[in-house]
Amino acid sequence: MKKIGIFLLVFTLLAGCSILPQADEQGGKDPNRVERPEYKGVDVDSTIGDPNALVLKPNEQAVAYKGEPVVQACNVITAGDLHKAGLLLYDGTGPGSGSVKRTYFDGEGKGELDTSHDRYLPTPGGIDTNQCDYTLYMKSDVGVVEVKVYEPSYANQSAVAYEIESKYQPISDIEGVKTYQSTGEIPEYFLQKGTISAAITMKFDSDEKKEQFLLQTAAKRLNQFETEAVGPSQVEYDSPIFSSRYMNGCQYINNDDFKSLFGEDASPLVSESIHAGVGYIKARSTEKSYNYLSHQCTRGVERNTDTEETKLLTIGTDTYEDEESATLLFKESKEALATTVGDEIQDLSAIGDEAYYSDDGDGIWRIHFRKGRVHVQMNFADSKGHEAQSSTPAEKIERLTPLAQTVAERMKDF
Repeated sequence: MKKIGIFLLVFTLLAGCSILPQADEQGGKDPNRVERPEYKGVDVDSTIGDPNALVLKPNEQAVAYKGEPVVQACNVITAGDLHKAGLLLYDGTGPGSGSVKRTYFDGEGKGELDTSHDRYLPTPGGIDTNQCDYTLYMKSDVGVVEVKVYEPSYANQSAVAYEIESKYQPISDIEGVKTYQSTGEIPEYFLQKGTISAAITMKFDSDEKKEQFLLQTAAKRLNQFETEAVGPSQVEYDSPIFSSRYMNGCQYINNDDFKSLFGEDASPLVSESIHAGVGYIKARSTEKSYNYLSHQCTRGVERNTDTEETKLLTIGTDTYEDEESATLLFKESKEALATTVGDEIQDLSAIGDEAYYSDDGDGIWRIHFRKGRVHVQMNFADSKGHEAQSSTPAEKIERLTPLAQTVAERMKDF
């Protein structure tokens, strides 16, 4: 009954949705690149200008669901903890390919979570799972640290018990926290303290000391959060090559927007793709390099019933330092996309400063627009069962345009 939801598919496909000019591959000195000492010897992607600019600021204001403060998955093991363990975050290119993907309670979505199933927890990677994924550099592959948190207010405790019984064996407690280990090849652990349960998966170059450090850190946090939860970290950046404010799309789409599009409330959890690094691209027409910050946010609903239903509203952004560079690169991005999808591009009016629609051939269609120094990509998924979206491009455009116009208007003071 468990499935990899359409949500996860959309989130993954959107990772490559920005078609950008080729980055400088020469590796020479460039004022739009930063060499971080901790990344020395690491094969950083050529589309990354600064691999470690992310600053996650603590947020003491906990978010409640059904009157109970929740433990956010990314607070159990933080990006800072990974750096202390000597693990480095890996960034890809485009809004959806960030090194930190978190699905968390933000207090905006007014929908209710289904806790009726006593054998099945919410779909991993879905919009209803309190989850945090970190993508890491490895010697020959990409590593992952994944944390999922389950509490009585939003997760069926019989399903939690069944999950432990069917997949895990008890091992010695860590910091007074009950600990279980999976019987599979990939290191998976389940920690329990009071009513808080956390599933932790670690896949990186084998290092028992690093694993133990992260498990001890997680256990200490569960002890702390048993009496006092904290809120989701605030995303900021500190880089010598990007000093401007970036656009966080989660602040520009809300529950009312979702309800106007789908006729129902969004999940109380929101999904966010956060980049650790500052992007780097070179314009084809000028050979000049530029920096930008990418971000992606999704609000949605998933129902894992016999008639699986998914409703998602996604906004991806690329924020540049100034409007001149954003204008040039929006034009070049559109031209590059046109060579790939041809007639599947339609110019649109009355959205931001310039806009167009595209069907990129990857199963995802988008409205792209530029407002000032920000490129925005918006789309929605509305499916039931295994039926494909049958709407025509004109119907999709008509349905999403009012909301895209609203978002552009909200950006007027950005």
